[in-house]
Amino acid sequence: MEAFAEWDGANGRFRSPLRCPYPECAAPIARSAQAGWLDWCGACGRVFEHRAAGEDTGIPLELTRRPEAAWCATTGRELLDATGVDWAGAGGGPERSGAQWDPGGLVFGSPDPRTPIRMVQRWSAPAFPEDPEDEVSSVSVLRGHVLVVSRRGRIAALSASDGRAAVGLPRPLEWPDGSIDPHDPDSAVVTPPALRGRSALLSTALQLQFRDLGPALGGPGGATRARLVQPGDGRKFQGPPLAVDTRSSNQRDSFVFCVLEGRGDMLRWHSPPVLRFFDRTGEQVAACEAPGIARPPVYDRLSGLLLWIDQTGCVFSLPGTACAGGAPEPVASDPLQPLRDRIGPDREGSLRIAARPTFVVAADERLQTDLWLAFSPDERELRICRAPLAAVIGGRWSWELRTYTAPGQVHGLAVGAGSRQEANTSGDLLAVTTEMGVYRFSKAVGGIIRSEGIVGSAVRGSFDAPAINAAGVLARTSGALFCDGGTTRWGHRIERIPLDNVRYDRAQGLALFGRTAFVGCGGNVVGIDLVPGKES
Repeated sequence: MEAFAEWDGANGRFRSPLRCPYPECAAPIARSAQAGWLDWCGACGRVFEHRAAGEDTGIPLELTRRPEAAWCATTGRELLDATGVDWAGAGGGPERSGAQWDPGGLVFGSPDPRTPIRMVQRWSAPAFPEDPEDEVSSVSVLRGHVLVVSRRGRIAALSASDGRAAVGLPRPLEWPDGSIDPHDPDSAVVTPPALRGRSALLSTALQLQFRDLGPALGGPGGATRARLVQPGDGRKFQGPPLAVDTRSSNQRDSFVFCVLEGRGDMLRWHSPPVLRFFDRTGEQVAACEAPGIARPPVYDRLSGLLLWIDQTGCVFSLPGTACAGGAPEPVASDPLQPLRDRIGPDREGSLRIAARPTFVVAADERLQTDLWLAFSPDERELRICRAPLAAVIGGRWSWELRTYTAPGQVHGLAVGAGSRQEANTSGDLLAVTTEMGVYRFSKAVGGIIRSEGIVGSAVRGSFDAPAINAAGVLARTSGALFCDGGTTRWGHRIERIPLDNVRYDRAQGLALFGRTAFVGCGGNVVGIDLVPGKES
């Protein structure tokens, strides 16, 4: 599962080069990514992770790791860190930018306008064969497995390479108390899970399920029993849960799960909502109020901060280390120009409260964090806001506001991860889905920024948030998955692959790993390869 470069302490260098971690290949890696990034083997064409280890021993150690590695092959220790082999956009990682983390630009290599990206279906497999009517609600990629969750709360694990059921989980896991009603918005599982290591947190409006997925990932030991947690009296869980790193100088591989809970319907709070923090077993360890919170919180792994905004555009921050216990106190930072005035509870404003995760964090070209927000003040206008986190923390800042004409309410937002690497073409991309279409923008501040609709108003928009990698913007509508490489210096074209999904009227999941997209399609999951190909 892992390949190490041997360290020669006497001479202060590595005795042998890093090698591809796939044993049937084991080719030397001529170029390597920065530790923590995805890398790509030029010999076998597969994606793996480049990691640094040995911090606690003082001996520098580098390794390459296959996606399947959830435990260290040498020590047997669980690998719980934020990692490039978990796709961040679907709950598997600490943040939800909707973009594949590839700052080195190594997954697809250098772009070539003569080399368009084509989409080819690799496999299609039923996620829940015992109940064909059960619909997929989210798809995540976790350590080489496609983790599929249905509206009935079932959990299935499929192999990312061929779609077969994972050896450790031949049959889907059921919701423990059978209380799920897929037709009731409060009782159905409609948001992606939060995942870290072998632990998962699934959420409905009325219950949380904490589950150990060790056997499903092929790891040692048996699974612990699932634990269910209910919200406070008259309250509901709102938006998707997420994982927050809590490590400090004497804590390694520590995290908590964070869930937003409130009394209201995400259109207006009837009492101050609360952020609740749980350990992996489902035991609450901390809580804090989040008055007026307007979007589910996000976690930025670059700064180690949990972040959220209120209805005026004020940003609240909380160090992950403060979430491990007690009553943490967030720090507020008001913009010089609010997105709306502070108003009474019986009046609507331009920034409405919404459960959809349209507030995200993403790295810029200097690998510094930017905050991004998309919202629709009415049915005709789209507003996209950006603010550098460093300026927000500094205290004197304003949202950079861009306004476009785009019909419908915002359904999803994705922001490409920037870097200094020319090959990382995703760093220029930003995408928004509305109920009426899918739109691609440039992240650039200067020049003319214009909307380019991938799908016009004649087709209903995407219920799933778009996804971004170096190939371009991936978005889906009823019956098709699109890839638009418009500003990425690959071949300028829009690719389309049909999906047998005529009943697409709610989110069903879209996730990425390496050069493959995984799409929920009714009760099935489809694996679609993004293949660089020469022009004919």
